[in-house]
Amino acid sequence: MKRQIEKTVDDILDRAKRDGAASLPQHERLVALAWEGTARIGNGGFYKFYAEGSDIDELERIYRALGLSDCAEACLRSKDQFPGSRPPSTAEERDRLLRPRYEELEAAFWDIAQPIYAVAETFDPLLDALERYLSRGRDA
Repeated sequence: MKRQIEKTVDDILDRAKRDGAASLPQHERLVALAWEGTARIGNGGFYKFYAEGSDIDELERIYRALGLSDCAEACLRSKDQFPGSRPPSTAEERDRLLRPRYEELEAAFWDIAQPIYAVAETFDPLLDALERYLSRGRDA
């Protein structure tokens, strides 16, 4: 049987898909971006996350707001794979830097992403964090 938080997250994700995450209130946008970022990294690591044009700084802030500090630190560490620890602003620029180093980065990103992989394995830690966050009625 689904927990209430799972139903809430499903509803938010449905609206984000239908209307775009930008249309959601800030607290719901956080839920959608946390879920999507965790799923993206869980399915393809940081390489996929960066290749698909996601914002690592935003995900790091979201993880901090949710109390998932190990995941937030993983986001920060992933940036170290870019010159000056600054990922380029576009997916195309990131791909240009990452593609020639794919095999090297695959191993580095794998190690760095372990806290997020642990969350993505069942999503229960994320659901628990989202439930606490929404019950406080806070915006990130």
